[in-house]
Amino acid sequence: MRLSLNSLLRLIAFTGLGACAAAVGLGRLAPREPSFRRLEPAPFLDLEGARPRPMPASGPLFDLGTGRAVEMPMPAGERLELRAVSPWRDERGSLQVVGRWTAVAGTATDSTLRDAGLARFRFPGGEPLDRLSTGVLPSGAPCWFPDTTARVLFAAGDGQLYRLNFDGRPEAGEDDRRPVPIAWRTEPAAPVVLADPCWRADAALGGHALVALARPAESADAHRPAPARLHWLALGPDATQIEAAGPLLPADVRPRDEQRYPAVGRLADGTLALAFLARSPGERRWRGCLGRFRTAGDRPAIDPDSVAVVADRCAPIAPAFAADGRHVAFALTERPGAVSVARVSLD
Repeated sequence: MRLSLNSLLRLIAFTGLGACAAAVGLGRLAPREPSFRRLEPAPFLDLEGARPRPMPASGPLFDLGTGRAVEMPMPAGERLELRAVSPWRDERGSLQVVGRWTAVAGTATDSTLRDAGLARFRFPGGEPLDRLSTGVLPSGAPCWFPDTTARVLFAAGDGQLYRLNFDGRPEAGEDDRRPVPIAWRTEPAAPVVLADPCWRADAALGGHALVALARPAESADAHRPAPARLHWLALGPDATQIEAAGPLLPADVRPRDEQRYPAVGRLADGTLALAFLARSPGERRWRGCLGRFRTAGDRPAIDPDSVAVVADRCAPIAPAFAADGRHVAFALTERPGAVSVARVSLD
């Protein structure tokens, strides 16, 4: 059979169109390649939690690199609090920030809640990327997964730990951008309350995340929980379950102290260190503490002899280490409505 030149050209054109359509269809079915992101720790201290309420807009984030407070513009009627800055930059060279998001109608003194959940913005420009209405809300700042994915862990008001994948695609069988509770592989003997997750990409931590964990008091007053203590968590692949947990400090080290808001950093000499807040029963203000990790098999642990108080009158905000490991910053509330930053030298 012979084809004329015109027929041959039409056949080639239709074949090309069919190939393009097939390629588009396969592209939609194939997993999406992640956008280019590079790990780049950018330590920031969120000063939002130390401000008086109600406030009409989100407060600044303190840049440990420059020593300056950076304002984050927000759309009118929206607020982002309990924020965490990504440990990476995206394809535009921007950082991203995630936190508890609320949208209100009205004024600062007479407002109505329109929506609430988690949201993600570019930082510092404030370009909105995601606003997700969720059935559960963070009780504290989320923490990013220790890689370049747009996934976060957060503790909710029910005391459970959740994960959320902003890059999730339902058609690919992934998390459909909703909070997913992280179950215990073996349920604890008694209910526990989790808060303040911290997850850093550091080989010395062996992939473990850190949390503040509280157990019911072993007393007649079962409704009054024991003080929260810092623990490590062994999370399964992609943080689908909690496989094990254990304390970072021995139980006999200031056993009545409440321990919260952990942060991990490398000192200038390469030592892995932990900064956290602590307070004794009856105290309203928090103390800023610093300790060093020590080798304890395959589980992270803090050398109890290394723990020292390095700041006082701290606001309930996780501290932050400078990228060069030469200082750690704590937010202070010296008087109502006044917020300052203490930069403690580690040299």
